[in-house]
Amino acid sequence: MSRIKGLSGLCLAGMACFSGFSQPFSGTYEFVNANSGMVLDVRSQATTNGAPVIQWIGNGGGNQRWTITDFGNGQYEIINVHSGLALEVTNQSTTPGAKVDQWAYSGAANQRWTISNLGNGNYKILNVNSGLALEVSGASLSAGTGIDQSGWSGGAHQEWTILPVNVTGTIMVASGSSGTAASNFRGFNWADPGDNFQDGPLLLSGLSIGNNYATVQSVAGVVLGAFQNVGANTVRIPINPQTVLGSWWASYRGVVDQGTSMGMKVIIAVWTGSSANNGMVNDTPTFFKMWDTVLTAYNGNGNVYFELLNEPFGYSATNWLNVVSSWLSRYPTVEKGRVFVGGTGYCQNIPAVASSAVTQGCLYSVHDYGFWNSSDTSHLDFYNHLSGEVGPYASRTVLTEFGAPMTTGLNYEGGDQSNNGIASVNGFCDYCHDNQVGSVYWPGLRDGDSYSMFTRIGNTTALSLNNPSGMSVVQYGWPISSAPPTIRFAVSGGQFQINWPADHMGWLLQAQTNSSANGLGPSWVTVAGSSNTNQVMIPINSSNGSVFFRLARP
Repeated sequence: MSRIKGLSGLCLAGMACFSGFSQPFSGTYEFVNANSGMVLDVRSQATTNGAPVIQWIGNGGGNQRWTITDFGNGQYEIINVHSGLALEVTNQSTTPGAKVDQWAYSGAANQRWTISNLGNGNYKILNVNSGLALEVSGASLSAGTGIDQSGWSGGAHQEWTILPVNVTGTIMVASGSSGTAASNFRGFNWADPGDNFQDGPLLLSGLSIGNNYATVQSVAGVVLGAFQNVGANTVRIPINPQTVLGSWWASYRGVVDQGTSMGMKVIIAVWTGSSANNGMVNDTPTFFKMWDTVLTAYNGNGNVYFELLNEPFGYSATNWLNVVSSWLSRYPTVEKGRVFVGGTGYCQNIPAVASSAVTQGCLYSVHDYGFWNSSDTSHLDFYNHLSGEVGPYASRTVLTEFGAPMTTGLNYEGGDQSNNGIASVNGFCDYCHDNQVGSVYWPGLRDGDSYSMFTRIGNTTALSLNNPSGMSVVQYGWPISSAPPTIRFAVSGGQFQINWPADHMGWLLQAQTNSSANGLGPSWVTVAGSSNTNQVMIPINSSNGSVFFRLARP
């Protein structure tokens, strides 16, 4: 067993790891319903006995915050901050469906509660008098629905995330590590085959809504294992409120937990929904409740990174920085080195955000695609375009999306070929290689997407690589590939046998012959046929001076 920094519990390899805080509870908290994402609220900020307790969109009001006092016997009193009255079951009822209200504290059993950790970041809250569970009536998703008690069923409407609140109203989540250098990210996006921009729970390719946690974790192990086999150490996955604030979250966490247990970095990025796909946060309270849940679960895990919003194109630079500032202020224990801030537009203009004091210490997310400049067919054009989008901030930036067709038989190692897709991938990867910029290809896996680097075999989760030449170029762009390939020599029958790694098939063996006095010069000649093999035979000519060889990427 190993202890994860910043957590109070133990994390077993291959199992879920949960952050948060230890019982007993003591202090001020918000109660967030796992089904609706809304918070426990005293209706209309009432301060009178008998006022109903409901669920409502979080707004930080005192009527949505509760002081928990531990009696030392596993029981608690829960007092509303605004009214000073106790959470209770009305009339000391032991009947399922009885309403929950507030009343002056008397110490009676109907005003006492037990709180049990469910092991998934949520808690079960039972009334001491009745033994029944605190729940949202009818599992409703509507604001204003009353809170009642019922027999424990394990439904998400009976589960609660309990978030500590400090005296200034800041949400406190477990501290984690400070993150890693931007150059250390090399990986793939794993996407929903329908659309990441949708209003329902997100189902990554290979996952189904009926999957439980163990199944999701098993599928993730296969997919992420295929990514790791080609050198990836990062996966970027989408979330939205319906993924996090409903019952799917308990299963979806299997992707994050499996990735981090394999030593991978997991970037969790927010997508806006299809009904309002305007590149903005359309429901601020829900947006923050979603992040409350995610950060309570994963800020203590140093391999998890948080991308505030994918492609914030609905904002001006000033307004987008205001959103970023609000997010960072709400979560002061989140190290900036684990926060990704997208450039303005479609994660394009990095200097517009990186030049602000607000984002200092953060990582930056940039996107670039060939079809954004469809008339360009030279990799130099795309190299320069990406360079302009990043500006002087390469050391803090990760190219979190780029891609081109990988299922149509294109050869990415045969030069630009006047092809927009080939030229763009080559240009972007050249830039990342030369400037030590991390990159995350779009997508590593997405059913039905011609850009997908991998395809699922039939209905299984086993993956096949779609384009070895494209993969080779992406690997070249990853900073780990910056070391030159080893060229080996042997002499046989008056000839040099020269060979190099098979994963560099398609590269060009180049040579130059100079006198020993002159040494290496600027002119190189490509050895005929070398792009079709990883081994050549070259006759030895004793009249030559010094002969130099190198491998060159086409």
